[in-house]
Amino acid sequence: MSSSKQKWDAHYRRASVQCGDQAPGPLEALREFAWLLPARGEALDLACGYAANAEFLARRGLHVHAWDLSSVVIEAVENRLQETGLSVEVQVRNVVIRPPKINQFDVIVVSRFLDRSLCDDLVAALKPDGILIYQTFVVDKVAEIGPGNPDYLLHSGELLELFSALTPRVFFDLGNTGDTGLGLRNESVLIAQKITRYKRVNG
Repeated sequence: MSSSKQKWDAHYRRASVQCGDQAPGPLEALREFAWLLPARGEALDLACGYAANAEFLARRGLHVHAWDLSSVVIEAVENRLQETGLSVEVQVRNVVIRPPKINQFDVIVVSRFLDRSLCDDLVAALKPDGILIYQTFVVDKVAEIGPGNPDYLLHSGELLELFSALTPRVFFDLGNTGDTGLGLRNESVLIAQKITRYKRVNG
């Protein structure tokens, strides 16, 4: 068993004791910009945790896969899905070792997870016109939440660099500008599309 898997299994065991059945909701970016999602297709909630994003996508009619390294959290997800009746394909999967296949998904959601070595694989895994929704923690946090290790924190504007092969549709990285009590200050958001062709508009 890998040390990463042991770490996350232990994390979710502690979380289940502390929080019971109360799981976090879907990403702010996913809720706010859900109208950018396709009406149908294959979607992936990568490093899914309690799979709130997967449930949100499934309720919108997408065929959803939810992957996580932790068998503890995947078991919890399976139990909750039985109660909701939603159809989501869940899998214990180390995405660093086994990234998604090329042209596999119409939507990929990444929530509070960062492994820069995976970025090219995620771009390749999107189908033409596919959408990536990425939200995770930044170095310039205004609250002591998320990872402490800077290897897992984004620098200002970094998501645009990591996914420069995609066309940005939504991006914000608010930093410490203005009133830091307002806005999504601890995380950066990118919604970007894999444009592989251009349509002629007028004739």
